[in-house]
Amino acid sequence: MKQGAINRCIILLLKGLLVLGVVTMLCGCSINNIVSNALSESLGSSSGSTNPLLSDNDPELVGDALPFTLKFFDLLISSNIDNPPILLTTGQSYIAYSSVYLQGRALVTPRTNLDEQDRLLARAKNLYLRGQRYCMEALEKRHPGFGEALFNTESDESIAIFEELTEEDVPYLYWAALGLLGAFSTDTFDFELAVGIGRAAKMMDEAFRLDPEYGDGAIHEFYITYYAALPEALGGSVERARHHYQEAVRLSSNNSVSAHLALATGVAIPAQDIEEFITLTNKALAVDVNVDLNRRLLNIVKKREAQWYLENLDHFFIDYESTDEVN
Repeated sequence: MKQGAINRCIILLLKGLLVLGVVTMLCGCSINNIVSNALSESLGSSSGSTNPLLSDNDPELVGDALPFTLKFFDLLISSNIDNPPILLTTGQSYIAYSSVYLQGRALVTPRTNLDEQDRLLARAKNLYLRGQRYCMEALEKRHPGFGEALFNTESDESIAIFEELTEEDVPYLYWAALGLLGAFSTDTFDFELAVGIGRAAKMMDEAFRLDPEYGDGAIHEFYITYYAALPEALGGSVERARHHYQEAVRLSSNNSVSAHLALATGVAIPAQDIEEFITLTNKALAVDVNVDLNRRLLNIVKKREAQWYLENLDHFFIDYESTDEVN
C-alpha cells in the first residue's frame, strides 16, 4: 500500500476513534508517534509531493474541515510536545486558516457590517498568534535559547544560535515570522506587536539567507508587501518590492496569483495608479489554477479576492469612475 493511502487510512481511523470517544487510547502509546509522523509527512510540504489540502479545488470544503483538523493537532501536541514537525504543521495550519478564512473574509465583508469585520479580524489575530507560538516552540525545541536570541541578536550566544541554523529551519523561520506579521496586519495599533516586527523581519531574513528560493518564491512574495509597506526612512523601497515581485513570478513560473496581487495592493494602490492595478489584477486572474497543484487552493481564493478588488475599485482609488477600463 502506498504511503499516501496509509496516511489516509490512519486519518480515517482516528476520526472514528474520536467519534467513539476513545481519544485517550492515543495518549502515551506507540501509535501516537506513528500518527504524528504520518500526519507530518502527509500534510507537510514535502518536496515533489502534492499536498492534499493545498491542492483541493473547493475552498469551502477545506475551510469547513480545518477547525476539526486544528483541534486534532492540538490534541496530538498535548501528548507529543517534543515533536517539532507536528508543532510546525499545527502552527502553519492556524496561520493559513487565519489568513484565508478569517482575514480574507473580513476583507470582502461589506463596510456596512463593521461589527462582523472586527469580529473576524479579532479571531484572525488570536489564531495568527496561536500559530506563531507553535512555530516558535518548534524553533526552541530545535535550537534551545532561540527565542531569547531574537531579543538580543548581537550577543555571542545569539550569534552562535543563528550560526547553527540550517536550510531545514527555513519553514520554521518563515511561518513564525508570517504569523507575527499576519497578527500585526489585523491590528496595526497594537504597540506590542509593532515592537515585534523587527524580530519577525530578522527571522525572515535568516530564512532568505538560508534558502532564497524557498516555496518557489514565497519569501520574495513576503518582501513585496514588506518593502512596499515600510516608510523609506525605515528601509521601505518600491524598487525593492518590484525586484522581489519579478523574482516571485520567475520562481513560481508565473503560477502565483498572490504575487501579482501583492504588488497591486502594496504599490499600485498607494501610488493611486489604477492602470497598473488593473493590469496586475488581470494578470492574477489569468493564472491557471490547475498548473501548480500545491498552489491551487490558495490561487482559487486569491482569484476571488482579485475579482472583488476589480468590482470595488471605488473603495481604493479616489478619482475612479465606473467605466469599461476594468476589462
